[in-house]
Amino acid sequence: MCCVYGIDTFTEELIDYLWKKPDISFVVTDPIEATLSNATRKYGARSFSLYRWEAVHHQGFIEQAKGKVVVVAKAYHEAVKKLPNPNKVEIVMLEDL
Repeated sequence: MCCVYGIDTFTEELIDYLWKKPDISFVVTDPIEATLSNATRKYGARSFSLYRWEAVHHQGFIEQAKGKVVVVAKAYHEAVKKLPNPNKVEIVMLEDL
């Protein structure tokens, strides 16, 4: 499971790379609905996306994360770090790696 909060060039590259591995599914959100809709159109057109792609609302994404690690776009990193994190989800921003 790959959990992504925010769509930017770095998170899209990660999704594109991991899409080649058919055993990985994605749970993705973005506070800007248009950005999330565009990503859903892009990845939803790919084969088996019905089983691998889930776009969800950003509220509660960290609090009820479906994975132990969430990749966060740089634009949202500071805001996401301040959200309640009862499950101690690891927050990763790819630009820092």
